[in-house]
Amino acid sequence: MVKKILKMKKFIVLALAISLSLSFFNCSNDNAENQVNFSKISKSKLKQFMLEKETTARIIKVDSPGGPTDCRINILSLFSNIKESDKDEILSSFGIFYDIRDNNLIGNSTGELYINAYYYLSSNLKNEPVTIEEITKYFEILPVIMSIKGKLNDNNFKGIVITESERDELINLVNYYKAKKVSDSNYQEILNSIIEDIASITNRNSSQIKEFLAN
Repeated sequence: MVKKILKMKKFIVLALAISLSLSFFNCSNDNAENQVNFSKISKSKLKQFMLEKETTARIIKVDSPGGPTDCRINILSLFSNIKESDKDEILSSFGIFYDIRDNNLIGNSTGELYINAYYYLSSNLKNEPVTIEEITKYFEILPVIMSIKGKLNDNNFKGIVITESERDELINLVNYYKAKKVSDSNYQEILNSIIEDIASITNRNSSQIKEFLAN
């Protein structure tokens, strides 16, 4: 009985030691991630590419103030193999993206090029079939977008808007779309530029990102 108690005590001590070590490791990572990078941000690679290629105009027909008929997110909501509740969730999420467009992109030099890039990419994907995998990725990235949007537009938030983990999730999504049209050089270059821009604005605060989008 005494031996069992001693073994149990040793186990508890070991467990506590491991827990404390993990807590210290996690706190160290959190502190490192929460340090805003105040070094100068490079100019947008997307802006540089689109201006060089003169790809700044929308190249597809806009049928209403709401946007083009082949907007990729809108096409996802029309996918016939998903349940109605998922369609409703996609439709209800449109407001998030409209808010980002209207409050963070429109009226900003680089921001408006991101709008153009979105429609350019959507038009290139209009004949690509929607899959369950793409729907799943949409739902997976939605909380990340909501988190970034909330931090970016919170005047009281002074910390990092896009963390390294959020950066990785965004880049994973871009890479997913890169694989859809590997032979289209402009399409690939735009997505590569977006990846570079995401990396540039990671670990930055809202003021830095807003300045990036404005210039």
